[in-house]
Amino acid sequence: MRAFSATVLGVTVLGLLAMPAVARADYQDGEVPEGMNAFTLHKRAVHVSLLGTSGIGLTDNTELATYLAADALLFPNLRLEHRFLRGDQVSASLMLGAGGGVYPFAVGAFLPLPGAVVAGGGVGFAWASIQTATLVGSARLTNDVTLSANAGGFALEGGFAAVAGGVGAGGGGAGGGGGTASDSGHRFGATAGMELAATLGRHDALIVACDVWMTRPTAMESAQGLLYPRATWTHAWKHFALTGGAYALLDPPSWKAAKDSKMPVSPYVNVAWNWN
Repeated sequence: MRAFSATVLGVTVLGLLAMPAVARADYQDGEVPEGMNAFTLHKRAVHVSLLGTSGIGLTDNTELATYLAADALLFPNLRLEHRFLRGDQVSASLMLGAGGGVYPFAVGAFLPLPGAVVAGGGVGFAWASIQTATLVGSARLTNDVTLSANAGGFALEGGFAAVAGGVGAGGGGAGGGGGTASDSGHRFGATAGMELAATLGRHDALIVACDVWMTRPTAMESAQGLLYPRATWTHAWKHFALTGGAYALLDPPSWKAAKDSKMPVSPYVNVAWNWN
C-alpha cells in the first residue's frame, strides 16, 4: 500500500478529471455524458460542477474540461477530449489530461508522494504532477442503455522539501531529526474500466461503473492497484442537475469486499449547472 498510495494523490484527481461533462439538462436516449464514456459536450455548451468535472464544448466533438475542486487544492488541471468516431451504435474518443501543483504542509503532515510517504513534524511543501491518456469506446446495447470501456496510462511525478523537527520518509530514504529533508521520484501506471449507463426518460439517468488503476512502483515490488466501483443516479432540471450515489476505493492487498477495505463505501452527492 505504501508504494501505491503514492499514485492516489494525482490519479484520483485525473481519474475524476477524465469524466466527461454533461451537455445539457435533457438526456438523449442512451447518452449519459457525465459518466466515463465517449460522449462529449455540444459546441458552446457549458457545464459547471460543484464536485465533478466542469467543461466547455469547443466543437460538437471536442471539449475542454477541468476539475475545479482540485484547483481549490492548488492543483490546476486540464483535460481535452476528442470524439473521433460518432456512430449510431458505436462511438469512441481520446482523452489527454495533465495537472500539477504545490501543497504546503505543517506539523503532523502525512503525504503520499511518488518518491516517498512522509510523516512527522515539520514545515515545508510537496509538489506533484500527472499526465494521462485514455481511449474510450461506447456501444449501444438497447436504445436506452450503453456499455462503455476505457483503457489508458498515466505518469506521476512528485517530491517534497521540509524544515523538519522529526520527519520520516519511506521509499526514498530521506528523514531524520532536526534540519532539512527532501525526496522526489516518479511512477508509471495503467488504467482500465467498464461502465453501464441507462437513460430513464429525458430527466433521469443511472450509471454503474468500475475502474482500476494499476502501477508497478519499482523493479523490486509487485504491481499494485486501486479498484473504484460506483453507482450514481442523476435527475436533471432545465439548467440544474442533482446526482446521488455511492462509491468505494478498494486497495491492495485486500481485493475483497468493501468491509475489508481500508477505504469503505461512501455516499456521493453533487450539484451541477448546465447551459447550452
